[in-house]
Amino acid sequence: MRWLDRLLARTQSPDLRTIASLDRAGEVVEIEGRIEALGLLEDPLSGTPAVLIHYRARVPGVSQRYFGVPDAREVAEVVRSVEFVLRDDSGVARIVVEGEGTQDLVALHRELHEQFGVALLAESELLEPGDRVRVRGRVRSLGEAGSPHRREPDDAVVLADGFELI
Repeated sequence: MRWLDRLLARTQSPDLRTIASLDRAGEVVEIEGRIEALGLLEDPLSGTPAVLIHYRARVPGVSQRYFGVPDAREVAEVVRSVEFVLRDDSGVARIVVEGEGTQDLVALHRELHEQFGVALLAESELLEPGDRVRVRGRVRSLGEAGSPHRREPDDAVVLADGFELI
């Protein structure tokens, strides 16, 4: 996923750790595991349930419409997510995505489609339940009681700022 890779490449990645080995709040870590949903969003293009959606929409510019020269103007780029659990063989971490938006992507896509019609070029990248991902972020806390959606305690809560599908 291009944008996820860019986020992950901002700084040198820390060593990959297991969830059970996380031992300090505030530490920047990289962990990997399988996604388990606590809630779901709906992809506005396919209807696929996901825990994170990166939606981008562009429209052809004047050069592309009249002369065929690649020229697209971005009209929307939105990231939406819900908290989710990342599980590895050693434990579970609740993942919170920093800066997540609140905009309804289905309504946004419908509005843009009405405004631009078939000229709208939209795409979305998803993290879905069951996906295996590498998460980079900062440990917010250790040993929390879990969430209202499940009884199992979290070994850690990680404020994520980058992902990579593996």
